[in-house]
Amino acid sequence: MAKRAHPAPIRPRRSDAEQNHNRILRIAGEAIEQFGADASLRDIARKAGIGMGTLYRHFPSREALLETLLRERLSKFAEEVRQARTFENSGEALGRCVRDYLRGVTVYKGVASSLIKTLKDSNSALHSSCSAVREELEALLKMAQENGSIRADVTVADIFTFVNGLAWMFDQGTGSLERRSVLVQVFLDGLRKRE
Repeated sequence: MAKRAHPAPIRPRRSDAEQNHNRILRIAGEAIEQFGADASLRDIARKAGIGMGTLYRHFPSREALLETLLRERLSKFAEEVRQARTFENSGEALGRCVRDYLRGVTVYKGVASSLIKTLKDSNSALHSSCSAVREELEALLKMAQENGSIRADVTVADIFTFVNGLAWMFDQGTGSLERRSVLVQVFLDGLRKRE
């Protein structure tokens, strides 16, 4: 009877590999902020001081690199929303989270539409991170509605529609980032419960 092969144990990255990984993420984040989701991978590798082979060993595709960057951002944001649920004024906390989410999705040009698709695609590598953000925002929205600071007819889908729509508009060059805070405030004013 043949012996069953055991999978090789997962070894932690060597320190130089870990440094390369983190440097690629940092430089890729900066490049995507400046040039959008189609930023040159060759330029990212050159600025990181590595070859294309090394970049592809860490991230086998552009999508894998973007997913890692976005997953880290989304996980951090979900935790921030979770903490915001402990604030005394949940309506104000929701407003701050909406502003932060919009700021986050407009940093990386071209990702707003992909985040909308990700929420619907359970096979996406970003699905669980996007779902975590949605669940945390939904819980915060419910708290704000229960204490009477936010209208009862608003859904978390409404918030995502507005924020991602506004981010998409900025991606198309049809909106001014300087006007972002004004537009968000108009939206937040509309969320408030009327007497």
